[in-house]
Amino acid sequence: MLIPLTSLKSAAADTPQPGEQMASEIQDEDGNVLYRAIYDLVETAPPKGVSGIGLTAKLASEEFPSPEFKAAQAAPAPAPGVDAKTAMEAVRLAWDIIKDNRAITDLKGASTAILNPRNMNPFDYVGAKTGQTKARYWSGYNWPFKKWKAFEVWVRLCGTYGAIAPKDVPNGKYLPSVYVDFPKAPWAEWGLRMNGNVMVTPPSNIGTQDNGIAFCELITTVTVSSPVDPSRPQPFKFRAYGDRGFVPV
Repeated sequence: MLIPLTSLKSAAADTPQPGEQMASEIQDEDGNVLYRAIYDLVETAPPKGVSGIGLTAKLASEEFPSPEFKAAQAAPAPAPGVDAKTAMEAVRLAWDIIKDNRAITDLKGASTAILNPRNMNPFDYVGAKTGQTKARYWSGYNWPFKKWKAFEVWVRLCGTYGAIAPKDVPNGKYLPSVYVDFPKAPWAEWGLRMNGNVMVTPPSNIGTQDNGIAFCELITTVTVSSPVDPSRPQPFKFRAYGDRGFVPV
């Protein structure tokens, strides 16, 4: 992060200072801490041609108050079920969700669908239900006093599931719409830049040949960076099931 020299001279209460610490913290929607990393803020020279004083964040410690969250982040996606003839296909396998601190809200460019390749028109799949996960909250702030905040982002997975296939497609439960949503607008301060994207694992049929169930895992990666600080990517995993909807991992 880059701090203007004038701000450091003023030593304002809401200005980060060399020698302070920053927490990078993930919470669930209920405020339970799932992961926390503590960084020491160290003074460093700014990039050539940029006035001011830089601060780099060096990792001091990290902890997982939630063992379940730690295990889920490291766990592979569930193995597909029967190798069925009922193939699944994603409309797109990757898309951007945040660009330079602004959420991308055009769902045509920021969503996917898990359907049968025989018919990729989501309007032909009927009876879909809407659903969403609880949000994950990632923030960076002064540790432990919370005098200032560097960034924050709320992220969750939404869409429609349980859709019945049209006549030209094998029976099953499909996902006509899957997208990432932000309950609050992503935000970053002090010259920080936030970007994010979503990657979709190859869709699977975890049902049977006669009754397919669409499944995929979506990995949302949010990156916070600055001119003097290494990028810090943070992945968030979500799973989408054709029969029961959306689950945070």
